Amino acid sequence: MSGPVSGACPDVGHTLGTMQWMEFPAGPGAAKWRTFATERTVLAAVHTMATAGHVLDAVELLEPDHRIQVVFTQAPDLFDGGVREYLRSAGAVEIGWEQATHTDFDLMIAADSGGVHRIRAPWLAIAHGVMNNKLVAPALGGQASHLVTGLGAPWLTWYGRLLPAVLAVSHDQVLPVLSSQCPEALSVATVVGDLCLDRLASSRPNREMYRQALAVPDGRRLVAISSTWGRSRSWAARRQPCSSRSPACRVTTSRWSWRFTPLPGATAAGRCSPGWPGCGRRVCGSSTRRVGAGWSPPRM
Repeated sequence: MSGPVSGACPDVGHTLGTMQWMEFPAGPGAAKWRTFATERTVLAAVHTMATAGHVLDAVELLEPDHRIQVVFTQAPDLFDGGVREYLRSAGAVEIGWEQATHTDFDLMIAADSGGVHRIRAPWLAIAHGVMNNKLVAPALGGQASHLVTGLGAPWLTWYGRLLPAVLAVSHDQVLPVLSSQCPEALSVATVVGDLCLDRLASSRPNREMYRQALAVPDGRRLVAISSTWGRSRSWAARRQPCSSRSPACRVTTSRWSWRFTPLPGATAAGRCSPGWPGCGRRVCGSSTRRVGAGWSPPRM
């Protein structure tokens, strides 16, 4: 591959250079101001709301080690709406993208590849979500059409240069796909497990608390319905994924409770901000209420 292909995220880092540069906690003289004697600085790059939680789950594993200083940055992406507000609400220590591209780090953690070639650090590439199970649509992908998202050269190389120092994958079954789509990345691929599964497993003791928060009546099972962005997806195809035309919602509601949660990109590319509490309720709220379904914002 001689360069970036259609379907890869464009390098739009210059649009994110409005934050004031900070001398602390990142920079040549930052160490002298820190309370703990840190030995390594890790950059957590968050491209979208869809990947924010996955990056935070990975960073959480580093928190007990006081030798590591973690700083966040909003990385370039077409669906970057809500990221900066999310990082601030999470109390993340953040620097601007332009400063991040001019600072040396010991490691970068990111779940997307947009602009990562500009960062001066080895990249630990983590999964975009639950495994890698999404094919690029022909209408959108160009040379990336029909590839499994995140496991091909458009995401893992830049002008022929392999980008990740370590590619964390969830299962052995991912490796044959990687071998066919980007064989040069096999040498850096490591099976580490699935952070999404770990999060679900650790949350099992809170099952009843979640059911109460989601208003699931006793005796019913909760069915979660999601939709990503794009006109061919369930939300766009029907506008109301829980309308009477939806096969899933024709099942009797006496046994099931429905909860629709669109991916953040579906609202970021839509008619309102993903951070606005009313986003989406205007679009599908009335029909979901008619069949007993609920609406959950992309982030809860």
